[in-house]
Amino acid sequence: MKNLFGFCETWDASGTLELDQTAELSAGVEMPRIGAIPTPLMAQISSLSEHWLKSSLKEHLMGVSVGLLSTMNHNLAYNLTW
Repeated sequence: MKNLFGFCETWDASGTLELDQTAELSAGVEMPRIGAIPTPLMAQISSLSEHWLKSSLKEHLMGVSVGLLSTMNHNLAYNLTW
């Protein structure tokens, strides 16, 4: 989706469900340079759940990514996963 709130932002969401009971969800937003902010803003959240069928192991990961600085050739982002 684009321009939902009138700031030329781009929203995205995706989901995956695989046969081996792996599920992944992700949602994010990206906004261009606005006013005095010299760099585009970007934020994304994600969740991964995986169940190994041949053992009792289950994995759950969640994460957040925030864009800190973006130029024409380079991007700097902070990623946190738990």
